[in-house]
Amino acid sequence: MTLYGDVSAGEVGNVGSTSSFFQDNDADYVGGRGLITAEGPSGMYLNPTSGTLAKGQFTSQFFSSGLEDNFNNTGYYNALLSYGVTDWFEVGAVGYVRDLDRNIVVLNASSEPVLQPDGHSTAAAWPMARILILKDEQWWPEFSIGGYASIGHDSLDKATIFGAAYKRFVIQPKGFLRSIGFHTGVRQLWQDSDASAQRSAVDLVGYFGGEIELPNHLYLVSEVGTKEDDARFVPFSVGAQLRLPQGYGLSLAALQPGDQRTVALP
Repeated sequence: MTLYGDVSAGEVGNVGSTSSFFQDNDADYVGGRGLITAEGPSGMYLNPTSGTLAKGQFTSQFFSSGLEDNFNNTGYYNALLSYGVTDWFEVGAVGYVRDLDRNIVVLNASSEPVLQPDGHSTAAAWPMARILILKDEQWWPEFSIGGYASIGHDSLDKATIFGAAYKRFVIQPKGFLRSIGFHTGVRQLWQDSDASAQRSAVDLVGYFGGEIELPNHLYLVSEVGTKEDDARFVPFSVGAQLRLPQGYGLSLAALQPGDQRTVALP
């Protein structure tokens, strides 16, 4: 089972004018920005999306998830610090810890197989950047590109670039169903050879998601992606995000990252 939660704080921003590319934000502009993901940059739950921080905005966010199967209990924790250099250029850093409580099969004094705990932790950190090329205006979607690369334990070393798009449709600005939005993107992954025994060293992943905006800044969010080469299952997530305009957020979701046997909803 995997449960996901995060808390974000401290987003205060500025506004500016508009142009065709690399645009500043109007005061009422709503882009495709979510909260911290399993990958680190803000987005849905598994994958980053296209929205960037406005100029002068700063955010700090925390992610925690747990995975259980017959032999392992694994905790995943990461933290995101990010800053809007301009309305279309965001830079940040992610710290990541994987806490593995592994149960290995050994023989006891009676030569019977038993599970014995064998736990250890690994950590990594990485810089990230995202560039907003187009805003969600008229008929074209919001579009951005970004990337991040981890530095730390060999099993966690990887480099990723991504492209993401978002289109929002307003339904009833003051009603119950306020808007719906659609996300899509691709991620190209290069992973360290020490980690590629468990996952493909080079992989291209596509993903698609949607969000429904309800009153009180509550969003219902879900996504599905293509499998990495060595994944056993199709990755997906479903959950809710609270994105308060005062600069605070909270999300809760059930995830299937592609390598666990069961998924339980919270």
